[in-house]
Amino acid sequence: MVPDTLVTERIDKEALTESDAAFELLRSKLPEPDIQALAREVITRISQRASGALKGPGMRSPIAVDDLCQALISPSPEGVFEVMRDLLQSDMTVEDIYVEHLVPAARRLGEYWEADTASFSEVTIGTSRIYTLMQRLVKSRQAYQQSSDRAAIVATLEGEQHTLGAQMAADVARLEGWDIRLRMDCSNEALIKEAVQSSIDVFAIAATRHESLGAVARLVTGLRLEAPSLRILVSGRIADVEREAVAWMMPDGLASTLPDAMGELERLYDMNGDVP
Repeated sequence: MVPDTLVTERIDKEALTESDAAFELLRSKLPEPDIQALAREVITRISQRASGALKGPGMRSPIAVDDLCQALISPSPEGVFEVMRDLLQSDMTVEDIYVEHLVPAARRLGEYWEADTASFSEVTIGTSRIYTLMQRLVKSRQAYQQSSDRAAIVATLEGEQHTLGAQMAADVARLEGWDIRLRMDCSNEALIKEAVQSSIDVFAIAATRHESLGAVARLVTGLRLEAPSLRILVSGRIADVEREAVAWMMPDGLASTLPDAMGELERLYDMNGDVP
């Protein structure tokens, strides 16, 4: 559990509004099946990740789960900001807010979706806001352990044919003393499982095609939810041509060239021990 002594990052209306805008841009770039898959990724992973810790929705909550859900799916983020402000000003810890509010809210949105009591658009914006809130809470409280060796996974996605850049990045990083695990044409599930089980500092995703944007979004969100302390780098041509669309995913770094990728690897490693 994240230590209570760390200061929580302020969740303000401007940050939520910016996240909404970034998500709308991402949604405009992806076909509906990809957006549906992304929403299900968030709901499923959140539900599974905390299933052992959750004993009941809103156990000591001053806010009902359904009220939070209504704020999450409303057109404006104003209601979400007000709910989070009230929770952060209460005697609940950040972990309580995470487990007793955001997790059951994600589950409830999934129920809304299955029962068709909320529209597809409402559920997707709601899950987007839950993801944003979780990342801000976790990043504001997560202390990173200093690693004795620099280790990273450099990965390309299934169906990615332009892999030379990833191979070159792995080779150059190894010459610089990095322990690089190069993974080519792997499924998201396999990559996330390895990241969770490995002692690595940085996970670098190399992608070139616009068609990979949905898979990149699902991989980044999966990594964020399963391995919150991991530093994530999105690299390759997609980091250049889809930079704004990638912004909603909240990677720790972006790099479109090999020199930039090497610089970002070092920068992200140097961030170890810092509070984001």
